[in-house]
Amino acid sequence: TTVKRSGGEKEKQKENGCGSEDEVGSEDEDGSGIKDGSEYTPSIIAPTTSTKSSQQLLSNEDSVLFLTVFDELINSTRQITKAVVYDKLRAEPKLSHLEKQCAFRQLADKVRTERRRRGRIIARGNDKRKRARK
Repeated sequence: TTVKRSGGEKEKQKENGCGSEDEVGSEDEDGSGIKDGSEYTPSIIAPTTSTKSSQQLLSNEDSVLFLTVFDELINSTRQITKAVVYDKLRAEPKLSHLEKQCAFRQLADKVRTERRRRGRIIARGNDKRKRARK
């Protein structure tokens, strides 16, 4: 149903913080343009200060050990399976806590990231060799 608004209804809506969409942005009596909380300003938080991004998956010591244990898998093109990842974790007592602490996807992502990093390093080395030949 359509309700016809009278001037009195508009005032009530204004008091309650309600109003039509076309009223948003129009100035209030004091000329400030802000109407009793009818405008919304989102708070912007830098992504570097969020709690998730400040957490590390592995400590520095664990990271070095992870790279040595998973070196064979990182340098190969073998498929990253749960069985392979968890077998390697169980084989190294200092990394066995990661089985409970991290999800498989996180561990697989770590291996894939290291593959990409090493691939870039190898590619850079090849570029330097090609330039030296010329």
